[in-house]
Amino acid sequence: MLDKIKIDPKDLENAFLDSKKYLDQSRVYDPIISNESRKEPEIILGSLEKFIGTYIAVRNTLESTNIFKDIGDFFTREAFIDTYSMYIGAIEGLACINKADISINSKGKNLFGKSFDFRKYEYDKEIRKKLVINSALDKYVSVTKEMSPTIQLGSTYNFFEWIAEQAIKGKNEYEDFEDIAEKIHLQVNSSTFNGFNYFLAEKEFGKEKAKKTKEISDKLSTDIGNICVDSGVDLEDIAGNIELKKKLKRGIENILTFNTEKKANILTKYTRLPSAYYVVGEPGTGKTLTFKAIAAYGEKIASANKIPFTARHITSSTFKSEYFAKSAKNLFEIFSDMQESNRPYFLVIEDFDTIFFSRENSKTEENKSILGELLQLLEGISTQNRGNYIVAVSTNKELDSDSALIQRLKENIIHVKGPETAEDYINVYKTHLRNSLEELVKISDSEWQEIGEFCFEKHKDLWEKYWYYFSGRDIKNITTAIADSLYNFEKPPGWFSMEDSKRETFILNTIRPIKFRSGGKGLFDLTENYVAKLVGAFEK
Repeated sequence: MLDKIKIDPKDLENAFLDSKKYLDQSRVYDPIISNESRKEPEIILGSLEKFIGTYIAVRNTLESTNIFKDIGDFFTREAFIDTYSMYIGAIEGLACINKADISINSKGKNLFGKSFDFRKYEYDKEIRKKLVINSALDKYVSVTKEMSPTIQLGSTYNFFEWIAEQAIKGKNEYEDFEDIAEKIHLQVNSSTFNGFNYFLAEKEFGKEKAKKTKEISDKLSTDIGNICVDSGVDLEDIAGNIELKKKLKRGIENILTFNTEKKANILTKYTRLPSAYYVVGEPGTGKTLTFKAIAAYGEKIASANKIPFTARHITSSTFKSEYFAKSAKNLFEIFSDMQESNRPYFLVIEDFDTIFFSRENSKTEENKSILGELLQLLEGISTQNRGNYIVAVSTNKELDSDSALIQRLKENIIHVKGPETAEDYINVYKTHLRNSLEELVKISDSEWQEIGEFCFEKHKDLWEKYWYYFSGRDIKNITTAIADSLYNFEKPPGWFSMEDSKRETFILNTIRPIKFRSGGKGLFDLTENYVAKLVGAFEK
């Protein structure tokens, strides 16, 4: 068992104040304050404030402890923290309602749909927090805004059940994180959480009310499911892939023209909009990054114009289960959620050649079931589309995909190669060197041009001789090695009590600048060495 982590009461108090800002911005207050004379509005607002406030406080505390820092990639780590914190917030919201001595008229948690997007591809933690909270409150308001206080209280209760259930459904994607979370003794006021196990102090809430909330938490913990995503990368960060960026950008703009009130898209009156895009490209050519950038582009437009928008990402772990027939059912639910949604919807299926096997390789009943379901669903998306969604499927090699599926998508096949010019390679380098390393780069324009031309020439050589793309992934490997070496220095006396401004001065005065050539450690030197190692590996 790890040391007990207790959420500071002052942090909770500040988080509850912060929660009121989100509730006000989402207009949750509007339909409630008009019924001030009743008891239900007070309970509803109190439980919502506790839900959002607890999420904020727990999230901030978990991030500051760094107990998950050595597990997984950045976005997976942050997604788990958000998922787990929302779960705790939802359970606290339930406990708040259970504590009140009032009957609940429940309509059922199915009102809120089949899934919720916890994962947000955004580096800035404040923006990411805002995206998670607003997504939850937008869903809540869309369902409850026309309800009477009595019905709304029951639906608020169902909403917390639904959030907790969605969090538990997604925990299977985070097994390593959950193992650590189960060892945490996380205390929030009178509640204690060990992973997704919940304990409530009976002395404050009473035995029966504490038992009721515990039973709900235990019941919700029996399901499995998936996590949805959206993203936060700029299109300007993507070098090359011009056709892919252009077509998906237009596709996003088309679906954002969808009128959610009329449930129609004026563009479909005059033309048939593409429903699916088939993206083919080697690993490292920027397919995933481009999808993230397109999702961020859509989110930016949607936010500025107050348009509801969903971007969702599917991998094998999203729906593959240990039960043969269930994977096809999960796939059907994902497509149904998209097609029944009254909002613009961007669905990405990554590396589907590793998820959906070709007919020749479909040896298990599960694989055949999934493939058959996929073909039917893709057949139907064009005829059922109201102009509010597009699907992008990607694969590393075109020949790995089912031939019937290619025929359905062939009108929108897009081949991507990643960086294709010297200028593209320069842009990829500058993108990866941005932020923390940018001030250390001391390379002239002419030297950058030489680096770009070298990469482009080696890209052609590697492809002609070994059928290997010198891609953005290779550039990232080089810049990561540079960052690792730069910050591997002895910390001076007083470092840990030093202000950040003084630390930065020390770094800039101590760390060797990134030059064109520098005793084998310049950017051109490292690129040259990296390519030489690639060639050596192929020659073996």
